[in-house]
Amino acid sequence: MKKPTFLDESSNWGLRLKENDSTDFELIVSGQTIKVHKLLLSVESSVLNDLFKNATGDQLDIPGYKEETVKAAIDFCYAQDIFEFVENTENALELLSFADKHDFKTLKPKLEAHLRNSLTKENIGIMVAASSKVICKNFRQACIDFVRSLLNNNKSGPAIDVSTFDTKFLQELVQQSLNQ
Repeated sequence: MKKPTFLDESSNWGLRLKENDSTDFELIVSGQTIKVHKLLLSVESSVLNDLFKNATGDQLDIPGYKEETVKAAIDFCYAQDIFEFVENTENALELLSFADKHDFKTLKPKLEAHLRNSLTKENIGIMVAASSKVICKNFRQACIDFVRSLLNNNKSGPAIDVSTFDTKFLQELVQQSLNQ
C-alpha cells in the first residue's frame, strides 16, 4: 500500500532549490537559523510577505513555535513531503496553528482536511481545543459534526467526556443540534 503524501512526487524542484545556496533570508526559531528564499515563502504566506517587507535586515525572529514545526511549514513551501511530521496529531495541530497565524494559503486547508480525517474518540478533546484557537471553520465544523455523531450513535450514554470542551464549542454544538 502506498503511503499518503502531501506532494506531487514527479518533481524534485523544491529539494534542488532548498539545497541551493542562493537563500536570501534567515528565520530565527528557538535560537536556530533556518535559511530560506523570501519569494517562495511570500507566495504561500501573506503574513510572512509583509514581515519580510518590513524587516530591517535579512533576519526575522519567529517566536512561539518549535523549530521542527517551522521547518515543516518551510519544507511544504519547497514541495517536500511532510506527511510523517503531520502523522503525529500534536505536530499537525501546532503546524495548523502556525499556518493559520501566518496565513499559509495552501498548507492550511490541506492540514484542515488531514485533521478532519484524523478525528477519533481518543483525540477529539485536543482537536476541539485546537479548533478553538485557530480560524478554521471547516475543521471546527468537522469537530462539531464528529461529536454530534458520537452523541447521537451512543444509546448507552455519552461516548466522550464533553466537560472538557470550551463553552463556545458546546454552545455551537447544542445550537446546531437543536436546529437540525
